[in-house]
This record gives sequence, C-alpha cells and structure tokens, in this order.
Amino acid sequence: MSTAILDFPAIDLVPEQAPKESLATASEKLAALRYLIVLTARWESAEGEEPERREQLRSDLVLLRRQYFDKIDEIAMNHGVQQAMDAKEGAERNVTVPKGARPPLRTPEAEQA
Repeated sequence: MSTAILDFPAIDLVPEQAPKESLATASEKLAALRYLIVLTARWESAEGEEPERREQLRSDLVLLRRQYFDKIDEIAMNHGVQQAMDAKEGAERNVTVPKGARPPLRTPEAEQA
C-alpha cells in the first residue's frame, strides 16, 4: 500500500467558506424579514386591495416566510439552536409595524434583478 495516500493533506479538499455573519447581523436580518411578513400579511388581507395585487402580495408572503425560516436555520447552523430560538423570539416580540405602512411595490425592474 502506498503511503502517498496517507500523506495527502485532507484539509486541501475542504473548500473555503465565506465568513459567517455575526449573530447581531443575522438577528437584524431576521427582524427585517419579520417586519416585511407582518406588513405584507396585513395588506394581503385588506379588503380594499385589487385581486391581482392581493395575489402578488400572497406570493410575496410565501417567499418571505421561506426566507424567514431559512434565516432561522442559518442562525442555528452558525451560532447554535438556542441563539436561533432567541433571535426568533426577539423578532416576534419586538417587531412592530406602524398602522399606515404599506408594503413595497414590486416593479418589473426589481423582479429581473
């Protein structure tokens, strides 16, 4: 058996990863997603909205919720499950949306980006 296989540095096989974002940054992003979810849900359920706009808001809401739970998973993987649960609880307790706030409008240029 050749010893060349045993001498091969295994560390070279592991690709370098981008540096992890800090817990504070990840928590802020989670809170921003929570804000957008609450805001979008409020307008999606508004009776004064046109059916096409409500459908657009509904699809935005699905994407935002997926991003929210993906961010929680990312925090758990990078910082620990307890920190992810604390960040989630903080976002759900502390995020408030003013009554007159409106969700951002999706434009064709923004969708292509």
